[in-house]
Amino acid sequence: MRDIVKTQLGGSTHFTEQTLNTLLEKFNAVRKRAVRKPPATAELLAWLRILEMQNFMEAKEAQQRAQLLDNLSILVKTREDLEAVKGVF
Repeated sequence: MRDIVKTQLGGSTHFTEQTLNTLLEKFNAVRKRAVRKPPATAELLAWLRILEMQNFMEAKEAQQRAQLLDNLSILVKTREDLEAVKGVF
């Protein structure tokens, strides 16, 4: 998955390796917990692009958590899945 992200986002990604690993772990946890429709790679890429546009790396920890929760709808599409994955964040 990391190779796909790096290929698709290219050199434009502003995530550190550690942050990217953490975000991929969260994505995989969402994928495993989603009940109705697990997110696909396209949703992962959209999610990461939006986090970059919101200057995720420059935000403080509390702001980062809020950004993750605010953008959760990119990864999950149903209320049932939203409730199932909230604990990941």
